[in-house]
Amino acid sequence: MLFFDLVALMHDPALPDPDAQPGQDAEDAHPDGQGGTADEAVAEGLLTQVIARYGQLIHAERRAGTEPQRLEELLVQHRDALQDRARLAEADAEEVARLAALYAARLKQLGAS
Repeated sequence: MLFFDLVALMHDPALPDPDAQPGQDAEDAHPDGQGGTADEAVAEGLLTQVIARYGQLIHAERRAGTEPQRLEELLVQHRDALQDRARLAEADAEEVARLAALYAARLKQLGAS
């Protein structure tokens, strides 16, 4: 499971820049000029940041020997974020916006923890 956590922390060059701005053109958001919208790229960037943060928290909690319940909660949230990112390509504009808002709030919350 540790390998899985480390993979989540590494940057995938095929993914858009996590710092992409909402007004960015789709060609700028996707290096090959193909694929989704700028909003999708922003949502994917937010999801990637949240996934990385969960990976860091999981690693820290394992090192600290935290309660199994807290570790399981983080693992479930990490898995859910991975699933949301995977289905982002098929999501309609409304779902993309919902996921972007959800993960922007979650990233802010995780930054405060």
